[in-house]
This record gives sequence, structure tokens and C-alpha cells, in this order.
Amino acid sequence: MKPESAQLRERILDLLRAPNYRPLDKIELGKALGRKSGVRMNLNAILREMERDGEIARIRKNRYVLPAEADLVTGTLSVHQSGFAFLPRKEGEPDLYIAAENTGTAMHGDKVVARITRDERYARAKGRDRAEGRVIRILERAHDTIVGTLQQSKNFFYVVPDDPRIVHNVYVQVPPRTPLPKTPRPGDKVVINTPVYHPFFAIIGELRCELACCWQLRPYTIKMTEP
Repeated sequence: MKPESAQLRERILDLLRAPNYRPLDKIELGKALGRKSGVRMNLNAILREMERDGEIARIRKNRYVLPAEADLVTGTLSVHQSGFAFLPRKEGEPDLYIAAENTGTAMHGDKVVARITRDERYARAKGRDRAEGRVIRILERAHDTIVGTLQQSKNFFYVVPDDPRIVHNVYVQVPPRTPLPKTPRPGDKVVINTPVYHPFFAIIGELRCELACCWQLRPYTIKMTEP
């Protein structure tokens, strides 16, 4: 890491730690740090890196805070085949338990931000030994693609992932918007890309036909929410 980048990260943390700090967005942070508009691109990159590393977190209206101030945890999600997941926290703190219905569209190995919904005291009162939370944002996918089998119900097409730790079916649009030599059919093994912010997928069928599809927010899919 360049010395100027390290210094900027420390200045950002000092600002967020200040007793009188109020959550600021990236433009307001730039002004508070005395950054001129011509060098704010570097600030944006540093903010993205710090968020990905779990040093800072974004809340409503894309304002930045220290994660602990907003009961947020950043880490790599570990999903069990049954659907529930765990998110590691700081050394010495128990992992954050996330029920299957609270993982959203996050998958095993994704870098995510989760909000603590029930702390350790509440958990102990309920006879549990871990705090609980829910995923509110995906920062980075573990894999660019997932493999699964195309299926069809009465009203829509969907893909069942091969990895049992990916518990959500992926809903797709068939036939494709762009004409192709052959449209994948139910039972075909396909590959789907997994973008974070714009969930549009590319499917490859048995004849390696590419199909542009979208992940639709159906009843079985959980819509991501902002903190």
C-alpha cells in the first residue's frame, strides 16, 4: 500500500472515530478531509477498499460509519447445506449466526455486510450461544459463475444450482431477448454469471448457446434491503 493511501485511510478512520462525527457520504467526506474535486477519485477507491476490508460500513443514503456503531459486521459468508450461515467476527467474538431466510441472495464464500439483529444477551435468554444477524449487502462474489440445471414450472424458468450450499433457485427469462441458434431447454446443464448489483446472467446450454437472462424477485427470492 502506498504511504499516501495508508495516511488517507487513517485520516478517514480518525474522522469517523471523532465523538462529534455525524454520518457523511463520500462527497461530504471529501470536503471534510479537504480533498479537492480533482483527487476525489482516489478517495472513492480507498472508501471501496475500506468497506470491503470491513474497516468502515455504508448505511442509508450511502453514508459511512464505523461498523460497530451501526451493529454491522463485514466478512466472508460460510453457508451450511441446510441453508443457514455463519459470519466470522473479530478474534475472540463468536461467529454471527444467520438463518437461511436472512441470507438474502448471498452465496457461500461471498464477502458480505450483515446487521446484528439479536445480540449475545438476547441469544442467551433464548438458550442460544451466538448473536444473530441478516445479510444486507453483498460486497464481492466468491465466484463469477455458478453451474446448475435449467428447470421449468407452470409460470417461469429457474436454475437449480449444483452446489448444495447455494440454497436459492435462480429465476431466468426464457427464451432469450437476443435470438440464439438454440434455446436451452429444461434439463440442460447451464452456467450463470453472478453479478452483485445488476443481476443479469449468461446461460450456456448443452450446445454452448449463450442466453441473456435476469434474476427476477419472485416469492422464493429474498429482496436485499439497505440498513
